[in-house]
Amino acid sequence: MSKPLITISINSSIKEAIETMQAKNIRRLLIVDKGKMVGIITDKTYSEQ
Repeated sequence: MSKPLITISINSSIKEAIETMQAKNIRRLLIVDKGKMVGIITDKTYSEQ
């Protein structure tokens, strides 16, 4: 994973997540809610859709 960790809010859209991943050139993005990790999205998550 990249350092510092790149995160998005649980309220973010899939589109925002994909755009963030592409802009930051990363393959994994942590999803956080109130400062706690609640999930992860990967490049494979959306490429399979």
